[in-house]
Amino acid sequence: MRKAKKTAAVLLAASVAVTSGITAFAIPSTNPETNGNKTAYDSWKVQWDTEKQDYTDVSITPGKDETQMNFAWYVAQADAGKTAQVKIATSQDMSDAKVFKESGSLSINVTNENGSGSTTYTKAAHVTVTGLTENTTYYYQVSNDGSSWSEAEKLATGDTSAYTMLYVGDPQIGSSGSAAHDAFNWNETLNAALKQNSDLDFILSAGDQTEKSSQNADENKDVEVEYAGYLSADALQNIPVATAIGNHEASGAYYGYHFYNPNESDLGSTTAGGDYYFSYGKTLFIVLNSNNTNQEEHRQLMQQAIDSDKDATFRIVMFHHDIYGAGQPHANSDGAQLRTVFAPLMDEFNIDVCLTGHDHSYSRTYQILDGVAIDYDVKDGGTVTDPQGTLYMTANSASGSKYYETVKTQQYFISNMSQQALPTYSVIKMTDNSFTISTYAVNAGGSVTDTGDTLTIVKEADKDSLLSLIGDAQDKVDSTDPETVTSSSLTALQEALDKANTLLNTSEDGKDESNVWNPANEGDATNAEGYDNPTQSPEPDQIPDKTQDSLQGQISQQELTDTYTALLTAMNGLTQRGDATELNTTIDEAQKLLDGVQVGSEAGQVTQDDHDALQKAIDTAKAVAASTDADAAAMEQAIKDLEAAEETFRAAVIKDDASTQKPDDSTTPDDNQSQTGDHTDNTQNDTNNSTPSDTNNNTDSVPQTGDTSRTVGILLTVLLLAGGTATALVWRRRHAE
Repeated sequence: MRKAKKTAAVLLAASVAVTSGITAFAIPSTNPETNGNKTAYDSWKVQWDTEKQDYTDVSITPGKDETQMNFAWYVAQADAGKTAQVKIATSQDMSDAKVFKESGSLSINVTNENGSGSTTYTKAAHVTVTGLTENTTYYYQVSNDGSSWSEAEKLATGDTSAYTMLYVGDPQIGSSGSAAHDAFNWNETLNAALKQNSDLDFILSAGDQTEKSSQNADENKDVEVEYAGYLSADALQNIPVATAIGNHEASGAYYGYHFYNPNESDLGSTTAGGDYYFSYGKTLFIVLNSNNTNQEEHRQLMQQAIDSDKDATFRIVMFHHDIYGAGQPHANSDGAQLRTVFAPLMDEFNIDVCLTGHDHSYSRTYQILDGVAIDYDVKDGGTVTDPQGTLYMTANSASGSKYYETVKTQQYFISNMSQQALPTYSVIKMTDNSFTISTYAVNAGGSVTDTGDTLTIVKEADKDSLLSLIGDAQDKVDSTDPETVTSSSLTALQEALDKANTLLNTSEDGKDESNVWNPANEGDATNAEGYDNPTQSPEPDQIPDKTQDSLQGQISQQELTDTYTALLTAMNGLTQRGDATELNTTIDEAQKLLDGVQVGSEAGQVTQDDHDALQKAIDTAKAVAASTDADAAAMEQAIKDLEAAEETFRAAVIKDDASTQKPDDSTTPDDNQSQTGDHTDNTQNDTNNSTPSDTNNNTDSVPQTGDTSRTVGILLTVLLLAGGTATALVWRRRHAE
């Protein structure tokens, strides 16, 4: 009897292991060779076969503040004894360049085995550039010895009072089993994000840049090949990236070789490195190594960071492990355990936002304070003003190298979670008083889909902050080509700007409006204080507004906040107009298809209704292509709708008489089924016979309701259990006899 029970127990345990394994790891990685990107991938891979052996790509990280940037790259043994340098200039010919010499370089011993021999690198050059000013286009070059220089690359600084950054998680190059696949997808994601946001100031990468932390003869398991894939992304030549140390990097020194982080400390350290921090505008960024669970060390570092920037309006912390996430493998296990270490620190130091990764799925929490979720009843795209607690974000994979399913039961602290099995990124827009985050998925081919999850946090606005935002909004209007944005979003911005100006500069006051601050005049030497009337330069609290008029009430805090929020929303809502090139091509193809088929009742013809349906679809697509209000998403949807209409039209073409004849009596049932011309069966056959390059996105292979892969696994488990039960019954019956 004990043997029978043991057998049943083992079988039950096996069934749990099988089904839990299916649940946690059922989502395939994004494969550019099978998701429609094969042509682009094959072209890219020609260059990759050389890039993967180049360990000298430069990484740029933020400096201690917005006036600095840090550079790091590998130096071969032959030049290791010389002085590594960086040139910075505002002219592309580098004629006005300043030179900065290495400081903090590290001795390393890394050998690159390749087809043409081997190269040994003995120095990780680290250089800090200082004296940078905002809103300036620079060019840089690097040198191992001060005589031979790299090609000049562009490097631009932004507006520190209104800037944009990218937040990504777990590129984890090599995790899919193919470093090439992951590097290609990572590059595609950054290119898509940069196309959508040409004004990116820097990137926040929440850990696991690579899969491995040591070298290996297998290039798909070699940390340096993986870093080559990460750093070879086009965008990283021109945009700084602040990275967190992931669990896959924590045990190796290579992370510290490749990234020269500002204010790095031994506190919170592992082999890869420790905690660090930097300031940008009115935001303090603190990056913790969550692989170290010494809470006191992290507390000390956070206190140092806050002491360095006590006037920061926002405090943003980034570390790798999601302590309030929604991914199945970690959210309720190691994530919950680490929550006891890091969540109290977020509360203690009044952290506004905590950015994490690790769970390869997307989630956003409510505001959380002392473990309590505070629901401000904010809808997607909404705004919360002066909230208590911390917002916790978890990023999905930015390369699609690995995805995890979300938890089956949504936790009490999660406001939004999703898993689209597509690479994703989030765009964060900052002003002196606001934080806005929106998340996007990258489709095959590089098109972008808004996930619909946007949140804005606004700190209490005052007249100074509203005036600053008015200046930023006016700059945005002045620098925007109306032909490149949707007309409705530009109109909305102008209207919000007018209302904001009216609130602080209303003719109903009966006051001299020439005395009102005007951002357009700041550069006028005769108007150094930035006012229209050079003879008067009042302080901000003397700016005329409703408070000057005894017949009107004082401007309320609610009016200021509402006006600030409305203007901010309009600025963030300024939408790029979609490119109609691909849609127009699809329209031409559809028109050619329509023109090639006559209306009638004979074979090869279509009915009038079917003809009119496709014509209507073409006309609708033309309207979208010509619209001044259609963004990229509208263009993409129009293409999908028109292509669907084309397929419907093709299916409606009348077949010849032979195709509708009953099969000959001699036809076998199996032959009958294959020759009926049934559309559904043919479609299924076409799908089964398609080559990998013809298949759709990997989401098609994700187990869905009705997917037999799970059914087969469960059926086998049930049969095993049934067999075990039958064995036990037979044993009992024989024993009783």
